[in-house]
Amino acid sequence: MSSQASFLLTWFSSLMRSHIVCSHEMEMTWSSRKRSHWQRR
Repeated sequence: MSSQASFLLTWFSSLMRSHIVCSHEMEMTWSSRKRSHWQRR
């Protein structure tokens, strides 16, 4: 039981980490896109 719980915990933590990285990359892409859009004017 404890091994299964630890496996779920590690899987959940890795999932959250990947989600945070994806959202952060998307935010960086959007900010850079906005910056280039404003610099074009």
